[in-house]
Amino acid sequence: MDRGMTCEHLNRLADVLERDLWQSKENLTCFDCGMTGPNLWICLQPECHHVGCSEKFPLHCVHMNVSTERIWCYLCEKEVHIRAALAQRKMSPDSTCIEGFVSPRVGSGGISVNNDELDQDDMDYDGDQRPRGLVGLQNMGNTCYMNAALQALSNTQPLTSYFLECAGAVASIPKTNERHVE
Repeated sequence: MDRGMTCEHLNRLADVLERDLWQSKENLTCFDCGMTGPNLWICLQPECHHVGCSEKFPLHCVHMNVSTERIWCYLCEKEVHIRAALAQRKMSPDSTCIEGFVSPRVGSGGISVNNDELDQDDMDYDGDQRPRGLVGLQNMGNTCYMNAALQALSNTQPLTSYFLECAGAVASIPKTNERHVE
């Protein structure tokens, strides 16, 4: 299950974030359209740090959402978990992992592990009261309890990694004849 938790591309990036990279995440603007706000993506490639509205920047594969501090690698097609990368760093002395991540939060110059406190940036709307994107499942009246359970399970890292990794296995399962003749 460890495969879904770390990424060799992020592990190759030494000193990903300098201490003076940001004054605060509220001051960041998209390099492409000039949009301000906390829900921006930053490229973690050294000497790049492209900030954009979209996580896709064609030149580099590892990006981090400034608001949620979630990291995505497009070559591995998976979310990279900071705690797992730090644990791998401790086990592997030759790895050039992400020491810059264990510093203060974004507002004070670095990145820290998310401590799961509710922050104003975690709300469904940004400062201009615009929706920030897909935030959950649609409630159709009698589905709220199922939606709550599915959302809780979808945010469980081991389960998410399992479904991301087993997609190929599910496609290769042969279909059997559903009719049983007795």
